[in-house]
Amino acid sequence: MIIFINLKMSIIYIILKMKHMKYKLLLITLLVFGIGWGQTTDLIISEYVEGSSNNKYIEIYNGTGVTVDLSDYKLRVYANGAASTTADVNLSGTLNSGSVIVYKNSQANLNVPNAITNSALNYNGDDAVVLYKISTNSNVDIFGVIGNDPGSAWTATGFSTVDKTLRRKSSICGGITVNPSGSGANAFITLSTEWDIFNKDDVSGLGSHTANCNASTSTTYTTGWSNSAPTASIDAIIDGDLTTSGNLACKDLTINSGKTLTIAAGT
Repeated sequence: MIIFINLKMSIIYIILKMKHMKYKLLLITLLVFGIGWGQTTDLIISEYVEGSSNNKYIEIYNGTGVTVDLSDYKLRVYANGAASTTADVNLSGTLNSGSVIVYKNSQANLNVPNAITNSALNYNGDDAVVLYKISTNSNVDIFGVIGNDPGSAWTATGFSTVDKTLRRKSSICGGITVNPSGSGANAFITLSTEWDIFNKDDVSGLGSHTANCNASTSTTYTTGWSNSAPTASIDAIIDGDLTTSGNLACKDLTINSGKTLTIAAGT
């Protein structure tokens, strides 16, 4: 979780305001966020099923920290090495943070409750599947390689995109936004590093996903930002009497007992 404190108009109103003086935050702990699912940079493809017959499923995960309007996204397929879309389907509805939505081929017959039929799910193991964002005119996640026909499937040692279920590793916090430059069966270079592989028609993981994106570094400050000012990935611990101005960005902010963080008035 990232917090941004704007000292001109603080979004955190736990402040004692004194006219012509300073704003003081006199808290033992200001905020400690604990979001179990972490934050991803955008929606990601969290599971891919290329099973028997028409058993095709795609799961999309929202770990952004906010509810997302799915009408800003499309599912696209680039079949048989095509450089332009062979399927281009607008999504609809909303997706809450920490939740997934599962799409399926219209003739898929595995037991996946609440899966939604989507005409883009007519791919095979040699077709690229892309989650596309309309407002930014950009790919937010690419599965496979656009414009590359790998033969029957993309492969890596112990991995294949045909007759398999692939689940995104929980450590992955962002999609593949740049199309890989290689060609051939080994061109899908993140296949073995970002995915876990399961047997054909294994849909036991569909319906939920976890992204562990909360890892951060903590820094303790005693005399101003002596260790350099914190950033959005830093847990800032205040263990002194500090005065600051301007904007402060950090992940978590803790003020130890008996210590203060003073925000200069008029900033």
